[in-house]
Amino acid sequence: ESNAYITYKLGYIQLKNGKKLEGRETLNQLMKRKREMGNPIIIKTRMLLMEEKYTTYTEVKLVNPFEETLKKKTQLLDNLLIEYSDLAKQNDPDLLTEVLFHMAAALENFKDSLINSERPSELTKEELEEYNFLLEEKTYPYDEQAVKAYEKVIHVGRNTMALNQWVQNSMGRLSILRPALYKRDFAVIEAEPVFIYPKPVELGGSL
Repeated sequence: ESNAYITYKLGYIQLKNGKKLEGRETLNQLMKRKREMGNPIIIKTRMLLMEEKYTTYTEVKLVNPFEETLKKKTQLLDNLLIEYSDLAKQNDPDLLTEVLFHMAAALENFKDSLINSERPSELTKEELEEYNFLLEEKTYPYDEQAVKAYEKVIHVGRNTMALNQWVQNSMGRLSILRPALYKRDFAVIEAEPVFIYPKPVELGGSL
């Protein structure tokens, strides 16, 4: 375990110093022990690698050709949700709130990416208005699930007294996403888990 911790710290330092390839290679040595799911060092390693995957996901912009970049970002989101769902099985309130927060943030990012996506240049004014309307329709499920995920973070935090940064961050996001409900008098509803894979929403077909 001492060697595992040293390996983890080395990988952590490499990643934080911009040596991403070396850092991933170092941490992947520990991932050969992935079957030790409950091992705290393995969990920390998985979370650190997930940070890198999350960053890669958020950096993907929906630009033309739209269908191509949409497919890429959708697949990355699917992969994130699968891995976060697996990590969420651990009976650790601090880990669970962190995992759920990142799931919510990933869903919110997908919604924002759709809204801010590059529009086709050949559309008329009327066609562009219709295109924007269809985009907003497609963002709605992601927005709703992100809100429910943030609410779940707070629900878990209050039930387990794990009032950490992820709970605070979720409160902040809800005050922005649903200001009428959460800006002044924050009251958390009883939220059920919403992120058990398979993926939450299909984006089939073209706009």
